[in-house]
Amino acid sequence: MGNGRLNTVNYYARQKERLLDHYGHACKCCGESNAAFLTIDHVNNDGTADRLIHRTTATMSAHIIRQGFPDSYQILCYNCNNGKRKTGVCPHVIANVAL
Repeated sequence: MGNGRLNTVNYYARQKERLLDHYGHACKCCGESNAAFLTIDHVNNDGTADRLIHRTTATMSAHIIRQGFPDSYQILCYNCNNGKRKTGVCPHVIANVAL
């Protein structure tokens, strides 16, 4: 891997670490804590609109950091984030409500 690519990978890793440091190192829903599975989630389900503006995870992450870590974001694992994207609420939440 060339120096440019390595610098880019390190930059993204530092951005993600800053997001995790602020929002927490675990999924807000299920508690998954393996950083490889964690992602930023749009609390208000407005990720599609946000991605049209920011286009990439890197630019969106930089925006979140510049804005001082707004409460409109949280950490979810990929499973919970994808489940929430499909139904509007994570399937864990639906299962707990049904009990």
